[in-house]
This record gives sequence, C-alpha cells and structure tokens, in this order.
Amino acid sequence: MTIAAGFRFADGILLCADTQITYEGIAKVSGTKILPFEFKRSALKVVFTFSGDVSYAKGGIQACVRKIKKLEPPTIALEDVESAISESLNSYFQNLVYKHPHYKMPGGPDFWLIVGIWSPKDGLGLYETADAVVTKVSDGDKFAMTGIGATLGRYLAKPMMLHSGYSMSDIGTVSTHFLSEVKEHVDGCGKGSELIVLSKDGLFSSIGGLGTAHIEDVFGAIQNSINLMFLDLCDLEKPGDEAVVERLKTLHMLVVSCRQHMLKEAEKHRGMLRLLDILMGWKVRKIE
Repeated sequence: MTIAAGFRFADGILLCADTQITYEGIAKVSGTKILPFEFKRSALKVVFTFSGDVSYAKGGIQACVRKIKKLEPPTIALEDVESAISESLNSYFQNLVYKHPHYKMPGGPDFWLIVGIWSPKDGLGLYETADAVVTKVSDGDKFAMTGIGATLGRYLAKPMMLHSGYSMSDIGTVSTHFLSEVKEHVDGCGKGSELIVLSKDGLFSSIGGLGTAHIEDVFGAIQNSINLMFLDLCDLEKPGDEAVVERLKTLHMLVVSCRQHMLKEAEKHRGMLRLLDILMGWKVRKIE
C-alpha cells in the first residue's frame, strides 16, 4: 500500500512517494520507494518508483536494470529503454508473478511502476506500467499516479496541474501538498515524503524534507480560514457583509504571517542544500 507519482514540469520530471512500507499487511516501517540509477557506459539516467508488493517490485526493477545495462551505446533512444523495460517485465511476470497463487488477490505479488528516463540522444520521458505494458505519460497527461492513495491523489492534483510547464518550486508545492493530504486521509500511506527530480540536463536532485516542510505546516491553517470565510459568504441570513469582510481581513493577515514564517524557515535551511546534494549522490546507484 502506498502513494507514488511522477509529474512533468518545465525543467524535468519529479517522482515522489511516501516512505511507509508494509510487510505482510502488518509491519509498517520507513523505507525508500524511489530508486535512481546512472548507467555509466551509456550515460542513461533512469529512476523508478512503485506501488504493490515491495519484494516483487524491487525484483522487477532489478530485472529492468539488467536489461537496460545491456543496451549498446552511443545512440540509445528513449524507445530503446522503454522496450527493454517492457521485455524484462514481460519475462518477469510470465515466470514469477502470473504463476503466483495470489496473483490479483489482496497480498499478492502485483506491482506497478512509474519510471523517469533521460537519454543523451533524445532527452526525457515519463512512463507508467501495468504488468508488462509500458505507457508514455504525455505533456497532456501531465502526471501518473499509483497506489492505494492514487484516487484521492488524482482528485487533489488534477485541478492544480493546469499544465506541465510549472517551475521546480511550483511542482514541489503541488506534489508536497497532495502527498501530505493523502498520507493524512488514506490508511496505508504514511511516514515521510520523498521527492526526486530528473532534470532536462540529466541531473538528479532532491527537493524533499528541508525544501518542502513549510508547505505541510501552513496549508491546514490557511484551508481552515478559507472554509470559515466560505460559510460566512454563503450564510444569507446574516445581514450585511461585515462577517465576510472580517474573515477576508483575517485570511490576509494569516497569509502574510505564513509567508514571513516560510521565508525565515527557508533561510535557516539554505546551509543544508550542499548536504542534500551529497546525500543525493549517495542514493543514485552507479551501474558500470
């Protein structure tokens, strides 16, 4: 059980997920669901996130990585990597997943992937899988989502994702907000939030934790104030506009206060950006 997503934005692709991993429907521990790889020989960059059975998903990703490693440089296109992923997943599902007695049952071996790919030949691609079927996420689609929290996640993200040309700051806000809400309201999604970017230049970076915590902190307070203002706006039994005007003034003061708080918190964390870069370097798995 999980929530994982991939978003297209102006400067790249962002993959995000919660960090709660459930084993056998009982044990809930923290762990990463985003696995970035750098293929040194071909210069390809590939990052996976997943939902479903953790062990089978990681096994399927390992099978994809082995197949991608065999691709011959220097002219590897996105469709070559897409085909390699599809072929390896087809074999993996045929040999292991489809034969499992609990396939398509609760607690079974099923899993779904969201994949970001960067090729030196033709740039970025965002993909999602259903068994061995690999589908490209277009600019028009804007994002892909998987896991038990995906229904609520799509409901929250769709009105905010008006286009795929957002800045990194804006896409970080959108993804952090929807993750926070899903973790709050969907059982089985929880722990921390992890966000990784694969840029148009083929570079990995992390914008999680320190860079987005302020979004979760302030959203609830602002949403409560908007809800109260909405109730006063619609209450036609109250004479005049005084209640609505007062709510609007309160919201204005709250927004200004939250903005000042966020700027102070951002300044505190600037010194940690280098550490995030170092940790990102450790997380990327180098494939010779």
